[in-house]
Amino acid sequence: YTDQKIGGLTYYMATPAKALFDSLYLAPPNSFSQMRFNMDYFSDQNKLEFSDIVTRSKSVKMQRILKYEFK
Repeated sequence: YTDQKIGGLTYYMATPAKALFDSLYLAPPNSFSQMRFNMDYFSDQNKLEFSDIVTRSKSVKMQRILKYEFK
């Protein structure tokens, strides 16, 4: 997350990698075939960060997604 101050208030905004992780982690498994992501706009840095988040999460579901969808 990054914090941004706007009008005297602090907002915490997820990085693209964290936002993708959260979306996939919270989605029911049967909904994956309906999801569309354009990974051409996902930088190498974001891909590395996503991989790191998945590894730290120790989630079997997310490990499978990383293995099969983000080769």
